[in-house]
Amino acid sequence: MQEQDTVQADSVGPYEPSNKPTYQPSYRFGDPFSFRSSRSPLFLRDPSQLDMQVRFNPDTTADDAGVTYSVYENIGSLDFRPASFMTFQEFNQYNNSQLNKEYFKDRSAGLDGESAVSGRSLIPRLYISPVFDRIFGGSYVDIQPNGFVNLDFGARFQRIDNPAIPLRQQRNGSFNFDQQISLNVVGRVGEKLAITANFDNNNTFDFQNNLKVEYTGYEEDIIKRIEIGNVSMPVSNSLMSGAQS
Repeated sequence: MQEQDTVQADSVGPYEPSNKPTYQPSYRFGDPFSFRSSRSPLFLRDPSQLDMQVRFNPDTTADDAGVTYSVYENIGSLDFRPASFMTFQEFNQYNNSQLNKEYFKDRSAGLDGESAVSGRSLIPRLYISPVFDRIFGGSYVDIQPNGFVNLDFGARFQRIDNPAIPLRQQRNGSFNFDQQISLNVVGRVGEKLAITANFDNNNTFDFQNNLKVEYTGYEEDIIKRIEIGNVSMPVSNSLMSGAQS
């Protein structure tokens, strides 16, 4: 038994590096609808020359047992894989499943942005009643916060070796923490109403923390512009010169 193990170990040989991959992917058998392949980008997909066609067979019945659809996978005029068959009930179930996936995918892209990287925000866009579309120029609420919060947390303990002080009072301590908040929020209700706010607890004066509500109407609207909060009023006359906040 010991000699057999020695022979098998010697037949493997030492490790030699190679440029050829050691992973052998498994070949897919059967129809492409029931087989679920891995979504890893390390696995190669089917080539673009592969054409999958689904053909309806009008000669068969459309009941549960009848074969009504044929699935072919061709590369040019060559049959790449054997043809597979689906009943009307199986094809209808698969088609409904694909429609549901596309529906929820479109809904997710509309609520969270088309791009999964740049469009994704901390607070997703909220959609309100279409009645507000005429007032605010849109039926959505978009809030984009930006800033940071720093919290320094620590503790300080001390002990006084004084025999005149009771033992419990010789050791005392307290917690020490410091926080810094710098926040900038830009919110929009449709295309007309914009809300801008910034806050920093290190500001010396309260007027440095600004809050502004701005309403900008379209060219055909009667109300052109309304500003509330910390706004600037540029006036070009001899009595009031410059811009005042």
